[in-house]
Amino acid sequence: MKSARILATLCVIGAATPAFAQYYTFEDLPSLYWSDSYAATIGGQTDIGGYYGPNLVFSSGVQGIHTSTGYPAASPTLEVYDSNISNPTIGFSLGYAASTVSFWYSSLYGATAVAYNSKGGVVETLALPSNVNSVGTMGITSYVALSDGTSDITSVVLTDKSGLGNFMTLDNLDVVPDASSSFTLLGLAGLSLLAFRKQMVKQ
Repeated sequence: MKSARILATLCVIGAATPAFAQYYTFEDLPSLYWSDSYAATIGGQTDIGGYYGPNLVFSSGVQGIHTSTGYPAASPTLEVYDSNISNPTIGFSLGYAASTVSFWYSSLYGATAVAYNSKGGVVETLALPSNVNSVGTMGITSYVALSDGTSDITSVVLTDKSGLGNFMTLDNLDVVPDASSSFTLLGLAGLSLLAFRKQMVKQ
């Protein structure tokens, strides 16, 4: 029974760790989580939080918003931003270790992106330059990738250099799981399954 419990635990953990990259365009985000209104649909102004499940949880205040000339989305229409003007951050945590986290952003004042590992240590820090004009009416979206090739990334925080929210968007989030941790869990689960089968044969 003990072997069965161990096997079940490993299988659950392994299943929670994606074998392939997870890609979020936010185009599927229900209107409940929109900060604005679009095509006669009124947004519910609800924080996204854990809508995408335990593998992607956004910090407080992060909601969906539709593309504009100042803050163009990388996907057709929807992106995310911090709806609280007094909160200058967009943060998200992952339910597993990732080797690379990439996304597209637009920012009026520029920002700093910091990736953290499972122990709270800093994996990488990047300065993100402003790519929106001074009055916020015209901008571009720029690609960013966070990775150092060895450490596990479990959370990322973007901080607006202005100290304010509302002036930075994020879109097309791409999360590549750490291959070593995924294969290790699968290997352990496989060995446990083999041992469990041998035990059942003996009985």
